[in-house]
Amino acid sequence: MSDEWKCPDCGTMNIGKFCSECGKQKTADTTFTCECGYSGPISKFCPECGRKVEEEYTCECGFRSKGAKFCPNCGRAVGVKVQAVQSVPVPVAGVAAAPEPQPEPEKQPGWKCPHCGAEDQAEERCIVCGAKIRKEIIFRIAMYMTTNPPRTDGATVYEYSDSELMLEVHGRRMRISADIIGPAYEIIRAARLDDPTVKDPYGMAMVGGMVNVCFKDGDNIVNASMYDKGSVVQSVYYELMGLFNEAAKKSQEE
Repeated sequence: MSDEWKCPDCGTMNIGKFCSECGKQKTADTTFTCECGYSGPISKFCPECGRKVEEEYTCECGFRSKGAKFCPNCGRAVGVKVQAVQSVPVPVAGVAAAPEPQPEPEKQPGWKCPHCGAEDQAEERCIVCGAKIRKEIIFRIAMYMTTNPPRTDGATVYEYSDSELMLEVHGRRMRISADIIGPAYEIIRAARLDDPTVKDPYGMAMVGGMVNVCFKDGDNIVNASMYDKGSVVQSVYYELMGLFNEAAKKSQEE
């Protein structure tokens, strides 16, 4: 057997790393046999022919070779250790990455069906009876500013029930008390926005923007803008917005 060795102390033939008779550890082989036939102590060059002695190398993959610059088994450079690197997932063409979990949208109050009375209806028609959901505007205020980028602000108030209204601000809906209807109309009448004979086209105070205040007057919707009513429309806008915000705050506290 090629791995068999003779113990130098007791002369027993062994194949392991230790002598089975006396326990002496196998010593590294310090001799070599050159191609020219010389056999003797290992050195860098053969003392007989001068040929360079090629040292045996054991690769990390376990393959043993002599005189090679690269391992014939795995191709790794001789004497170079490969550093462990963290694997990074590589996207595969045609395979979409798994979407990240998104937070659930905030649940908002819906509308009340005028036919069957079903509440929290989010579609244009009632999912119970199929009737069209009525969304009648009482107040709508809007402000447009020609900034960079342009900005818009405002609020819309819809009829909901005898005791509640639906307030919508920036796409968010909430129910508020119907008690604001009286104070809102008082603000509008005090500024005489309900009087079609009052006009002030030269009283515009807002530069680079426009303000509109719409309100229900009987079966009609009146639109008062700064073009025909002047800067008083801007004052009414802020008063109504404050009234709506206060009602929304009270509704959230309840």
